[in-house]
Amino acid sequence: MNKDEKSVVVVFLDKKPKRKKGICKFCGYHYSDFKETGFLGCPDCYKSFHPYIIKYLKGIHRSIEHKGKTPVRFKNEKE
Repeated sequence: MNKDEKSVVVVFLDKKPKRKKGICKFCGYHYSDFKETGFLGCPDCYKSFHPYIIKYLKGIHRSIEHKGKTPVRFKNEKE
């Protein structure tokens, strides 16, 4: 088996998924890990994955702003 054939076999047998999107520069966490678990690795992940997280949230909630009800006692404190 020559060098090219060996590299094809190695690529074929490599079962690790290709990671297309970013990696946190601080902790090394991958965006694909976030998509699988729903958790981020560290506070810097929010900075590293910000554009992806915004797009992800918009896909789920249709917005990134909270539009729920405000508790009555909070409304009274605010006035």
